[in-house]
Amino acid sequence: MPRQIESFVLPHTDNRARVFKRNQKNTNNSYYYIKIRKPDGKYTIRSAKTDDLRRATNKAEALFREMRMSELRGLDWTPEDSKTIEGFYKKFIASLSASKKRIYLITNTFERCLLPHFGKKKVEAIRQSDWNEYEDWRLSYYEQVEEKERKRRGIKKTISRATLFAELQMLLQMIRFLVDEGYVAFVPKLKVRKMSGIRTRQRSKTISESEWNKIREKLFKSSHYPFQAAGRSLGKSWEEVSLAEAHDFMVSQVPHKGRGTTILVDGLKRPLSIGKSHYFSRLRTFYSIMICYHSGIRPSTSELCSITWRHISLDEVEIKSKKIWVALLKVDSSKKDESKSRYLSQNGTLHLLRWLKICKKFGVDTDKGFVFPRYPSGKKITGSEIGQLFSIFLKGEGLKKDSLGRSITLYSYARHQAIASMLKNWDLTKVAVQADCSVLTLSTHYADEIMRREPSRFASREKDPHPIDRKGGAYKALQTEVAELRRVIK
Repeated sequence: MPRQIESFVLPHTDNRARVFKRNQKNTNNSYYYIKIRKPDGKYTIRSAKTDDLRRATNKAEALFREMRMSELRGLDWTPEDSKTIEGFYKKFIASLSASKKRIYLITNTFERCLLPHFGKKKVEAIRQSDWNEYEDWRLSYYEQVEEKERKRRGIKKTISRATLFAELQMLLQMIRFLVDEGYVAFVPKLKVRKMSGIRTRQRSKTISESEWNKIREKLFKSSHYPFQAAGRSLGKSWEEVSLAEAHDFMVSQVPHKGRGTTILVDGLKRPLSIGKSHYFSRLRTFYSIMICYHSGIRPSTSELCSITWRHISLDEVEIKSKKIWVALLKVDSSKKDESKSRYLSQNGTLHLLRWLKICKKFGVDTDKGFVFPRYPSGKKITGSEIGQLFSIFLKGEGLKKDSLGRSITLYSYARHQAIASMLKNWDLTKVAVQADCSVLTLSTHYADEIMRREPSRFASREKDPHPIDRKGGAYKALQTEVAELRRVIK
């Protein structure tokens, strides 16, 4: 006896769609089934969930029309019951064109938070009430984590409103993708409730000038101490002290007859470790921050850490009728996946020349290597590693919090403070170009700085009484580095 009985082919489907009943010996119900041949030659079979032929035929025709529309649009056909967040998740992730770090953040957020809650929901059925339920669940997410573990991981018991908003934007980004591709018809209107999450900013946005200078002075002292102290004992400039001389001096300062690996320094709370790799690490932290601050580039792996010495050249510019050298940095792939070039300020160029001289002392490849390598051997470092080293320094010196009790980070100290400094003297358009962000972003996130600035001040950003001129001037010791960087970016 055949498995299919009462089989009916739908007209105008090129024999691709039919309804049928299964033999009673092969099923426990009398429902009709729908069978449609897909473009790849395979079949999809599903129950019509009715024993009425007219209703089963109508369902088959609707299903076939849906499949044909997907074919005409060049889309993979997705059954109605598979149009869920979980069902479209892999397509969405595959469509992303962003940095690896951004993609990791999105996938981690979906797999840890959004998929467990929204995974089984049909996309077009998501409503504000569903998001409200998610908020309630998300706000209590860390309550089950022990306090000791939360402190170790540096997380709060209640998440911030900004985190909820970011997760909502990720969900809406996925739904907009599905609308653009034609998988669903509309984007639901969702919003974060007014009173949800911590509204107080946890990280410092801008730091007072006195706080910024205090951190800079401490950071300079901790990073340059081996060379400065050795220079004082030898009677010469710290820039002329060799690595061997600096290391010998540090070893001579170790107490207890040479035993131990750290020494205490006046003005610093955290002892300084002894070791050539440690000297290099502290110096790299200082100069990488200064380069970010004086150029406005982001202290990230894709921008700051990707710059090589081949990406740098010196251009001759004229300021107040005086010709000086200014460094031009080239970033191959910025946050927006585009190449860009940015000038360093006069002080930034001075820091770069000093860093070049230091790198040669440590044997860094200053021809093709990275400007800020992980080790002198030349391997690439990441922005997060520099940020961690800076955070360790701040905690050791008791400078991690600003005057309002908010955490100071690498980004807030180098990037945000650079933008705030530019806003004091430049118009929004110039700042947006230098900082590689939109005027809207500036007006939204730096409103306080914009309101406080004097609109009439369009002078240069810095007032350096000793610019780096071609004849040497105050920086005669760096002329070798000037000559080395005078080349065209290839």
